[in-house]
Amino acid sequence: MPKSEIGALRFLDQHPQCDGRGVVVAIFDTGVDPSAAGLQVTTDGKPKGHVFGTGVDPSAAGLQVTTDGKPKIIDVMDCTGSGDVDTSTIAAADEGGCITGASGRRLRLNPDWVNPSGQWHVGCRRLFELFPKPLQTRVKEQRKKAFEEAQQLEARLTYLQDSFKSYDDAGPVVDCVVWHDGSTWRVALDTSDMYPDYSSSSSNEKDEEQQQQQGGARRQGLLADFAPLADFKEERQYGKFSGQDGCAYAVKVYDEGNTLCIVVDAGAHGTHVAGIVAAHFPDDPAANGMAPGAQIISCKIGDSRLGSMETGTGLVRALAAVMEAGADIINMSYGEPASRADVGRAIDIAAETVHKAGVIFVASAGNAGHALSTVGAPGGTSSALLGIGAYVSPGLAAAFATSDHTQRILSPAPKSCPRRPCAEHGPALSTVGAPGGTSSALLGIGAYDGDIGVALSAPGGAIAPVPGWTLQKRQLMNGTSMASPCAAGGIALILSGLKAHGAAGPKGSSSSSSSSSSDPAAAAAAGSGKQWISPNRVDAAFDYLLKSADVDLPDVRYDVTVSGGPGSSAGLGAPRRGVYMRQPHEAAGPASYTVSVTPALHEDASVDDKLAVEENLDASVDDKLAVEEHLVLHTTAPWLSAPELLLLHHNGRTFELRVDPTALPPGLHYGEVLAINPDQEWRGPLFRVPELRHFVVAPAGASWAEMVIRGGSFDTPKVYMIRATQLLPDVRYSDSEYRTTLTLSPNSEYSAAFKVAGEATLELTLSQFWSSLGGSSLEVELSFHGLAAQPAAGVVGLLVECPLRRQKVKPEAKLTHANLSIKPKEATVEPLLDPRDCLPGGRVAYRLVLTYGFNVTEGGKYKPCVPLTNRYLYDSPLEAQLTQIFDSHKRLLYTGDAVPDEVALAKGEHSARLLLRHDDRALLEKLKGTCLVLSSKLDSPVAVLSRKLDSPVLSRKLDSPVAVPVYSSHAAALTGGSAAGECFLSAGDRAMLWLGPVPEDKLPKDAQGRVLEGTLSLGQLRRGSGAAPAVTPFAYLPPPPAADKAAGKGDSSSSSKPPPKPPAERLSEALRDAKLALLKELKADQPEEAAAAEDLSTELLAEAPSHLPLLLEVMKRRAAAAEGEARAAQLPAIIAAADAVIAAINVPELAAFLALRAPADADEANSSSSSSSEVSSSSSGSSSSSYKQQKAEKDAAKAALLEALRVKLKAQLEAAEFLARGSKAQLEVAEVVPGDAAAAADVAATAAQLRQWVDTSADKEYLLLHARVEAAAGRPAAALTALDKLLAPSDEVPAAAAPEASQLKRTLLQQLGWQHWAAYDEAWARVKFPAKLPPL
Repeated sequence: MPKSEIGALRFLDQHPQCDGRGVVVAIFDTGVDPSAAGLQVTTDGKPKGHVFGTGVDPSAAGLQVTTDGKPKIIDVMDCTGSGDVDTSTIAAADEGGCITGASGRRLRLNPDWVNPSGQWHVGCRRLFELFPKPLQTRVKEQRKKAFEEAQQLEARLTYLQDSFKSYDDAGPVVDCVVWHDGSTWRVALDTSDMYPDYSSSSSNEKDEEQQQQQGGARRQGLLADFAPLADFKEERQYGKFSGQDGCAYAVKVYDEGNTLCIVVDAGAHGTHVAGIVAAHFPDDPAANGMAPGAQIISCKIGDSRLGSMETGTGLVRALAAVMEAGADIINMSYGEPASRADVGRAIDIAAETVHKAGVIFVASAGNAGHALSTVGAPGGTSSALLGIGAYVSPGLAAAFATSDHTQRILSPAPKSCPRRPCAEHGPALSTVGAPGGTSSALLGIGAYDGDIGVALSAPGGAIAPVPGWTLQKRQLMNGTSMASPCAAGGIALILSGLKAHGAAGPKGSSSSSSSSSSDPAAAAAAGSGKQWISPNRVDAAFDYLLKSADVDLPDVRYDVTVSGGPGSSAGLGAPRRGVYMRQPHEAAGPASYTVSVTPALHEDASVDDKLAVEENLDASVDDKLAVEEHLVLHTTAPWLSAPELLLLHHNGRTFELRVDPTALPPGLHYGEVLAINPDQEWRGPLFRVPELRHFVVAPAGASWAEMVIRGGSFDTPKVYMIRATQLLPDVRYSDSEYRTTLTLSPNSEYSAAFKVAGEATLELTLSQFWSSLGGSSLEVELSFHGLAAQPAAGVVGLLVECPLRRQKVKPEAKLTHANLSIKPKEATVEPLLDPRDCLPGGRVAYRLVLTYGFNVTEGGKYKPCVPLTNRYLYDSPLEAQLTQIFDSHKRLLYTGDAVPDEVALAKGEHSARLLLRHDDRALLEKLKGTCLVLSSKLDSPVAVLSRKLDSPVLSRKLDSPVAVPVYSSHAAALTGGSAAGECFLSAGDRAMLWLGPVPEDKLPKDAQGRVLEGTLSLGQLRRGSGAAPAVTPFAYLPPPPAADKAAGKGDSSSSSKPPPKPPAERLSEALRDAKLALLKELKADQPEEAAAAEDLSTELLAEAPSHLPLLLEVMKRRAAAAEGEARAAQLPAIIAAADAVIAAINVPELAAFLALRAPADADEANSSSSSSSEVSSSSSGSSSSSYKQQKAEKDAAKAALLEALRVKLKAQLEAAEFLARGSKAQLEVAEVVPGDAAAAADVAATAAQLRQWVDTSADKEYLLLHARVEAAAGRPAAALTALDKLLAPSDEVPAAAAPEASQLKRTLLQQLGWQHWAAYDEAWARVKFPAKLPPL
């Protein structure tokens, strides 16, 4: 633990009782393990905890007590909602003291549990959805071993051997029960599914105690053994799911018991961060955190559904919780790039938390390296937060290199997580001018708007506690994620000392561009102008603030903004907090800027305090003598000019700043305007205005650059971080930069190419990793290239320009994505009244829930996008966004937020939900029409030039791009001549290219109604082969489908039409059809309409007893009879209705017709005399009817016959099952099925008749029916084979019959005694066929 590097040890030697006591730190992170050693009690006996992040493990070592013996962790909460369980279902106990859990298991209640209402809220949750990925992997391996032991007993059977090849553990399911005991909410979890028992039947009807008396292992459904938990904040209780996982959890209950939140950390990151801040090991003080006396609140903002990525919902809830709890400090070791600095709804609420509640907000600045303007949001981009950079001293570097914890953490970070906590798992600390070359710094210095970004730097690594599920107590991690809690812990020491001396004023923090005397670490850093904490900084900062307490001035911060000047890299109209002359036109000559300085007090400050802020900054010498306090402006560089003095009052003032960079050499230049009180110079600058300029300018017309790096004659291979960064308006730096990590051997060469924007500054940085020891030398060659394509001469014409140098051109166009825009079918705005969703000041937040339905016609990987909101998190005007996709069985397939990922979608119906949050209901009402876009990648590319969409919606990436021909002449494009080949263009040359039409057979099958997107590449790389990275995006709208030639235009012969029927007959048929249409509309679940339908059916059957559509509708209504005993009584009527349909069809005639080969010209051919006698039909037959008409009629008859046979067979199977169970309706059933033998014979006969028309063992529509027939005949192996075909993964959404098929499969497996496979299938059934959608 790097305590000496920040002076913490010296401070504690001088002030041993000021070790963080009385200070509460909130950790925004992955969550904190409540059982962690060192995080249990403080040095003064208080509970340890407040931490924001992935979540803190409250059981982790070092997180139990403070230095004064108080509990270390005050509260743990999941602010993301990823641990929520729907417990709105109410269950009542039966006579045996049991309830039915949400999983379907029978749960025995403990008779000692007090529940005056008798209402038990039940829910269930799959534990793998809560476990961090590493833990999930380990538990899967452990459970697989137990499964294999059971499998070995029966592995001699081929079926089981084949099944085991596709084994994939769905994970245990925990049953949840919530109740109110009269004083508080209690929670019990049945976690016995973690202990699978495959030895014998575990039927819910058996008594579990009897099973144990007979020597059986622990069974499912033993809820009574669980010790109930209350809210962690109330009773500081936590549990662990099992001895296998070691995963600690706590609980929260919301919405009057209807929502349970199981709080589980989403990773080890949060516990590690909490340990750096405040771990306390009474028996090992050297392992203590920075402030072992501080307490912690764990606020989990890392969403487990998103792989621990943060969400706006989590952040806003955490901020509200901090204000309610009265925390002193927030540490947030999270962040990501943002398109703009110091804007966004979450940033506004964070600023409100700082300035209104007086919380000091400390956040990591990110690990993007040392290039300018690459700090992460919110730490490096927000004025209200202290952004923390990282450095490594020689001592720390040596400790990291020799630590036995190093190997575990220095592995590469998961590439699947685009946003993750700011811990650098592949360390990239780079040397950037630290004092005397003694340190290495990880500083992505500078925000887009000229702000310095990094307020402080602190040691970037530590060995600290981690959750128990990692199977170790402590671990080494490094990066700004570790530097931030190091700084937060140092601030906690200072604040603890100030409180002990009665000198702690209003709390608050601000960035380095507007430092305030009440910001401990920021003020100390500002005193020297350096941006890191030296070894004496904590105690020096404390002395400084203790001295400042004697100054009779109100607590004030200074908001500094800059306007005017030639432009801004931050974007048009964006607020600026400094002068940042980065682009070439901005530094072409002298420029003047207007600087606005506004003193800001707490909103509750008195009038006297506001009047006291009259500090003289621009008065004459005589005037300033008459003012009680005045300030002087100093510039730190000769190319900066500002007034010496200025009168500053509460409403603020402006002054002119002149910058003249014309005499400066190329490169980086930095200067500041400092405001000093000449009577109290020891206070340091009260505010500062930074100024920056940098580097290489890409020439006009450049679209890509090629770089060659050559290694010198150094001794061993070295590791470098390479970055080429351009800043573009409203674009994240990560989206406009090239970044790679390179291992370079001596005298070797590396080449790369990357996109650039012409006439924009390019910052090229190369840094050697701190862990790559020894010096080295490099030679870098950078060349710019450009080709531009502009639409001309219509949509397909392209004017290609070569502005810079001779270029090799090889045009290639292809379509790569198919995008589908979907309108919402339902939109609901509702207030969020749960206390955890209340905003600061008691404001009510609202959520807009948009529901979408769509059909996927081509299975593949899709990306669900919301163009209006995606790519914005901290800089978004909305509080939060969340997208979920489900299949037709309500199975959750995808959860995404601001940065969407791809999801595999099968063919079939799907639905989606989009959640948007804000406290302005009117704004959400305007967003009710927000479209979801599905984007898919094409299997093969296609192309025609058009304007590229701003952003796709539901996007599918085609498996293979669809190529589009490119021609060198209009004639070749028109005639389909030779495609354009390779050629060369010299500087200044222009040429025309044409994109040819795309054949319809090359387009994706689902192209209609979609927008296809692709790219056009032109240039070739100068070194090596391959296309240049600069491409031109375009969109293609597929043409409408060709007119159907068979849509009635081909047969104009009047002789093929049947003669018109008499008016009376037509009237009768019209009345019949009208009555039938009404019959179909009448609802069977409404008694009045059901009775009317029965009367109408009787009337119609009397009028048209052989009308097939009528008979089908009657059969359909009969088949939809109620379940249970009522259905048993209806089975005879169902079978009779099916027989009526079968009788109305001339089966031999139908078979004969379908056996005929279609005529060569089906449109014109009529039946020959020999065939007409075979094909004539009494119901529709006219010898003059065309073959197509007859074919359509016979196909309809076949479909009716198959449906009737299916309904009859299903009813016969049900009748046999009722007889076997001894149903009360047996007498009624016996009228049709007189006995078991007769029932079996009838089932076999109907099944044989059905198989004459369809292969029931292969057709998915009939596989379930086939399996039921085989099971009834005593052939379970054949039944299981059919069920496996139906349930096997495919490119289609599982059939509607899949849930019933899964249930039948489990029944057969249990009958065969294969309990391990029955349990396995049951676990997956809960995942694939949930009863309802999960909470948002």
